[in-house]
Amino acid sequence: MCKSRLATALPLSLYQRVPAVSALPLLIDALLLWFIRWRMSAYEDRLAKRPWHNWYKLAAWKRRREAQLSAEPLCRMCLDAEIVEPATVADHVTPHRGDAHLFWYGELQSLCATHHSSDKQREEHGRTVVRYGADGWPV
Repeated sequence: MCKSRLATALPLSLYQRVPAVSALPLLIDALLLWFIRWRMSAYEDRLAKRPWHNWYKLAAWKRRREAQLSAEPLCRMCLDAEIVEPATVADHVTPHRGDAHLFWYGELQSLCATHHSSDKQREEHGRTVVRYGADGWPV
């Protein structure tokens, strides 16, 4: 039987070539889904270890933070070095580490993001931090 006769005898769907579908997009979707679940589980584990991180999202904390930053708008550590830098973080002077009373009623200080992320963290981990005054000598 000639090819043209076979082609006319069979339905169109049987002799047309099915376009090749790449499995790559499906694999990428599966990997992306796995990665998102993995990151979310790491985030949930971190929250389970430190449940007080959600306290920073509460309206009462936001009000307390704004009150601190309005009362003390400049970074306390920068002022010690005679540098004028606006504060962006309301930091607990005594680390609360999950103690609700210290979190809500403990003393706060205003710090810039640089000092909060570097010097304050070093102090909390027991490392020595040397600060310098405007004259260049250690404070």
